[in-house]
Amino acid sequence: TQSTWESTWGYIMLTLPLKQSEKIDIYGPIKRSVEEGQGPSVASQIDGALRSLQQYRDELLNIATFRSDNVALEKLINSAKGYICIWNNVSQSFTFGKEKGSIDVRFTWYDSYTREKKVTTSPLTERLAMLYNLAIMYSQMGTNYTLSVDDKNKEAANAFLTAAGLFDKIKIESAGLRTPDFGLDFTEQNLTMCSHIMKAQVQKCVYEKVKRTNPDKFKLMAQLTIQGAISYGLAYSVASTPPMSKAADPKSFVAVLQFNEYQFMSLAYSYTAAEYEKVCNDTAEGMGKAVTNIRKAVEFLEILSVMEKSLSPSVLSVYREMVKHCKEKKAYLEDQNNKIYHETPPAKPEEIEGKAFGKIISIDADLIKPFEGQEVFARLVPPAVRMLEEEYKNEVGVLMNNAFQLAHKIDSTQDGFLGKHGLPSCLHAATGEQSLPDDLWAKIKQCKEKGGVAGIASMLGGIGGMSDGNLARIQELGEQLKKEEEEDMALRTKWGPAWSRVPSQNLNPAMKKQVEYHFSRYNMGKDVDAKMKEMFETKKEVMAMLDLEKADITAKIPKSKHAGAALSPAAQALTNLMKNLGDLKKESEGITENMMKTLENDSVTNEMFLVHQKIKDKKTAFDELKGKYLTFQQDLERIAKEREALFPQIDSAMATFKGEKEATAGDAERSAFFKNLDEACNTFGLVHSNIQQSGHFHTQLGTHINKLMTNINDYVMCRTLEKTDIEAQLNAQNLGIIGNKNPYMRPPVPPGYKEVEASAYYNPETAPRPYGGPPPYSGPSPYGGGYGVPPPYGGAPGPRYSAPPPRAPSGYQPSPYMGQYPGPPTYPPHQSQNKRSHFTSMLLILSLIHI
Repeated sequence: TQSTWESTWGYIMLTLPLKQSEKIDIYGPIKRSVEEGQGPSVASQIDGALRSLQQYRDELLNIATFRSDNVALEKLINSAKGYICIWNNVSQSFTFGKEKGSIDVRFTWYDSYTREKKVTTSPLTERLAMLYNLAIMYSQMGTNYTLSVDDKNKEAANAFLTAAGLFDKIKIESAGLRTPDFGLDFTEQNLTMCSHIMKAQVQKCVYEKVKRTNPDKFKLMAQLTIQGAISYGLAYSVASTPPMSKAADPKSFVAVLQFNEYQFMSLAYSYTAAEYEKVCNDTAEGMGKAVTNIRKAVEFLEILSVMEKSLSPSVLSVYREMVKHCKEKKAYLEDQNNKIYHETPPAKPEEIEGKAFGKIISIDADLIKPFEGQEVFARLVPPAVRMLEEEYKNEVGVLMNNAFQLAHKIDSTQDGFLGKHGLPSCLHAATGEQSLPDDLWAKIKQCKEKGGVAGIASMLGGIGGMSDGNLARIQELGEQLKKEEEEDMALRTKWGPAWSRVPSQNLNPAMKKQVEYHFSRYNMGKDVDAKMKEMFETKKEVMAMLDLEKADITAKIPKSKHAGAALSPAAQALTNLMKNLGDLKKESEGITENMMKTLENDSVTNEMFLVHQKIKDKKTAFDELKGKYLTFQQDLERIAKEREALFPQIDSAMATFKGEKEATAGDAERSAFFKNLDEACNTFGLVHSNIQQSGHFHTQLGTHINKLMTNINDYVMCRTLEKTDIEAQLNAQNLGIIGNKNPYMRPPVPPGYKEVEASAYYNPETAPRPYGGPPPYSGPSPYGGGYGVPPPYGGAPGPRYSAPPPRAPSGYQPSPYMGQYPGPPTYPPHQSQNKRSHFTSMLLILSLIHI
């Protein structure tokens, strides 16, 4: 009679220790810093977010109190998510530390193993600590569920999978950023161990569900438990080696990992034995394998006997019951085999294949949710970090410029090479078939998918609207500065020497130069747009054929004088080579498009903060971030070589095809038709690509204009407040309310002081390149003598437009916009040594922030 395989589970569910912290004031220091630097108005816009940040952190100090209450843990989990959402923005807007310009907030955390106190000013450590405790809370929730009573297996498994995902996330974010304040918790060993423990406990949840609902699925339960044993074994190997072995209590932690590993192993072989016993009952074969597996199960339990002193009384009782049960089962199977089946048990059991259930759950979306005032933080990024961002973009700009020039060079070379042979139109005309070649129809389909001629017209209209909007804002900024300066001059005339604040013409030259710079960029873009529109209008009639359906285009193909003739072997070979060349060109176009998309989505503020805080080396950070662009460039170089390698093969094929080409020379109308159709496709691709990059150019220009608009608005506001303050005091003096003749009278001039003239602020001939950008581009235009080229990322303007030499328009060419608006130059701040009013100080701070 088959005995029952139901056994008592002696498994110990592990709970991981929390990181403890101390109460700190975050709200006050940040609020004061914003009030002093950006004014009460800006501070009031983020007041709600800062209060929520403080409230969330205070609540999270009480996690330990509610560890066994899942309802309370769920609320604390939401508080942790809310804190991290806001902290992500705060940590990218301010620098923390004792240095000048930083906020002196010190975060206190205790290592969860050693209880060593760590005091840090690193916002990264604060974020990682919160993520760590968030993972612990999810782990605790999973542990709290009673799996065999309330059927919470799925909820528990999801909690463990979420915790595992968070531990993996912390490991990735902290990789290569080891600092003294990290402690043991953020070591790769601990994070790896914690992740494995979570994955093992997922297996426990699924196992319990299967055991309760499908108790006869022995093979599945064996797969689940062996996978759990593997995960616990990996965790044990980490916990039993330094540095973890020096911190973890071997009796209460490391021993438990080993106990669970071997117990999982024992269960896996027990269930495998049960599976073979079941098969034997049906087929009268397999009892020998059942005996081998049950012996292995007993072997693992006997290994654990040396740990009996480390086990609690309740666990020890369960363990002894398991040993008794397995030994009884072993005796029963051996007896059955000896008396009935007489099989020789294998020396070793077969390897059991594990089955991992569930995928790691990511909660990244919950950690980036918007909140009130979020957009304000984006404007508070420290100038030093912005400078690092611009320096990085300049270096990327060089890579982008090189990549686009490389793509253009091979495109131009290919166009010239094919034009020399009259390809591909002569090949299309050579066939006697009255049909549209597949490769040509594929190019037409691409044009249709991009919106066709109507789509191009609509995109040109959109580009015009963006350009006009940028112009309107540039003009508005110029008028603001002009109006403020005129008002200052009028007040200076009205009050005479009593009006002694710094003249506007001494403060606004840098902003004026930036307005002029943006206006010059606008004009350059406008000129290029006009040439692009002119090209479209010139070829619009020819391109209209691209909007027709395949059957309609086919009907317009002039009949061949060699009707019915199929492609010769030479023509077919040439067709295949042309297809390969076209595929490579399409791949190249895809890479350049991906480069543009990557650049648009390339947010590096967080990395630049790490560099600024000296947590990460600048060269290392730049090299890592530029790696993807270097890969793009390497792919373009590879494709360019593969395209050039096809040219000799095409030359050879054309030599064979030459006679057929001459034989069809009389089909002039047919040849012209295919030539025009191919030119239409190439022109469409060129215009569409340029429009896309033009849109990116105007978008970037608009972004820089918006930043300048914010700075000029702040400047005008501060000047207005200062003016109101001075006028009020001068009027009060005239009425005899205050005794000081002129509260804004200049102090004595220091020895050697020399007034700074407005012209000293900026010299376009000698000014340094912005943020160490590339030198001005002085070579020939990378666009083959075509369009005026806005300088790449701060370079000097390229040559103006001149009529291109007559040739068929190529397919893809890099846009004259060079991918991204380079941004304005920078200017030295005003270095006046005179003491000014409170509002003048605010003004100078804003000027420095702007620069």
